[in-house]
Amino acid sequence: MKTYSFNQLVIDKRTGLNPRRNFKLGSGENHYVTIKEIHDGKIIITDKTEKIDDAALELIQKRSKIKKGDILFASIGRIGETAIVENDPKNWNVNESVFVFTVDQTKVLPAFFCFLLASPKNAEILKDKSTGSTFRSIKMGQLEKLSFDIPPIDEQTKIILALSGINDAIAKVQNAIFESDELIKSRFVKMFGDETKFPKEPLASNVSQMFIGPFGSDLKNDCFVPKEQGFCIVYEQRNAIKKTIDEPNRYVREDKYRKMIRFSVLPGDIIVSCRGTVGETYVIPEKAPLGIMHPSIMKIRVKKDKYLPKFFDGLLQLFFKDHSDNNGSGVKMAITATALGKESFIVPPLNVQKDFCSFEDKIYKLEKEMQREKDLLNELLSLKMHQYFD
Repeated sequence: MKTYSFNQLVIDKRTGLNPRRNFKLGSGENHYVTIKEIHDGKIIITDKTEKIDDAALELIQKRSKIKKGDILFASIGRIGETAIVENDPKNWNVNESVFVFTVDQTKVLPAFFCFLLASPKNAEILKDKSTGSTFRSIKMGQLEKLSFDIPPIDEQTKIILALSGINDAIAKVQNAIFESDELIKSRFVKMFGDETKFPKEPLASNVSQMFIGPFGSDLKNDCFVPKEQGFCIVYEQRNAIKKTIDEPNRYVREDKYRKMIRFSVLPGDIIVSCRGTVGETYVIPEKAPLGIMHPSIMKIRVKKDKYLPKFFDGLLQLFFKDHSDNNGSGVKMAITATALGKESFIVPPLNVQKDFCSFEDKIYKLEKEMQREKDLLNELLSLKMHQYFD
């Protein structure tokens, strides 16, 4: 076992660049990889993966181009999640949320270094060194201060073999989850892709409430209290992005809620992210706790005689995707609630909406089973990581 500094192991390191200021995303054939594409040690490209044209590529590729064997490292949000570039990526690039490392393979193998960074011990170190409230991030300079105990190459190889089998099993389950999501999208397009089959109406006529959250000055950080002192949850952008209420949520007291009751969030409401990552949607589930809106989201409450919330959420996701593709970037909330209300959406009969939602629920039930399998595999991987790296 020998101790090396980060800079002794990493012979090339760089941070991706963001061409948004000069170019629109969405055009061209050059993949633009973000932290959204890094999953369980793999790079997974989907129809949501952004692309850049050759002009943008020319601007950023000296810093952001990746090659086979590089390690991608999430520096924001899921800090420390890594993936190895396994095949020739051609003109793939990364954005500013991703660090790229090339390691000295005479000292450390890429796969071993990925497992080492993800080990419970180092994950805790990275968490402690990160900063930020809503989205944690870490700087390259913080990584450069780290040091690692590295075993000989033959021992690294044995550890990689022991952990890779579990990691590959996790990746297969995750891929199955992605494929089931694609099946839902395919069914939706098959049933509702031909818009001439259904009437179209302006959204404003089919919602009972639709507006963006309160002014930031109405909900400052000093309004938030610990969960045990809170009356209701504060639904935020991260709930829409991650599509869950199981987050490190924030809370407010009852008197604050009463003052902001107009911004209350109830089960069945659809929340939409409005800052940074824009256009992500989430239907607040049944039995979810009472909440109010954060300024970073929009709330849509559809009329029950017109839409099932789950169905309209699917329509809304298609709208934002089309809007993003046409504009070459994430949807800007220059699309206000007023502007969105003027957009026309198909209004299929409720029984047809229900048929689709029933199919969707069956797929989601299977996904939950797959997620449980993935969680068990992750527990096994964690136990093994403790065995090798603690």
